[in-house]
Parts: sequence; C-alpha cells; structure tokens
Amino acid sequence: EQLNEMEAAFEHYLLSAEVRYHDPGAGPLDDATKESVANAKRLAKILDRQNDIPEWMNDKAYDEAPQ
Repeated sequence: EQLNEMEAAFEHYLLSAEVRYHDPGAGPLDDATKESVANAKRLAKILDRQNDIPEWMNDKAYDEAPQ
C-alpha cells in the first residue's frame, strides 16, 4: 500500500511540476516549480523511475531544491 501511495505522489509531483512550468503566474524558475521537480526526482530515485522524468527536469536549474 505504501508503494502505491509513493507512486501516486510521484505522478502528482510530475503533474504539478508540468502545470507550474507552463503557468505564466509561476514559470520554470519559480520556487514552487523547483520544489515539485525536487520531489518528483526524489521519488523517482526511490521508485527506480528516473527514466520517467521529463528531459527539462534534468536542467541544472533543478539540481537543488529551493530553500
């Protein structure tokens, strides 16, 4: 059950990052976008789903989570 919750969270963070990335009110470099990307990448490692991370999320701008 916990694995299903982690999978759902991963999908949520991917979608959240995509929406924020394209949102004129947020954008690619907004802290909320960066936080969603960081969480998606963190869960991708745990779930061994790094190949499911979109290419744009591998940009160096997303190497560190916002403070």
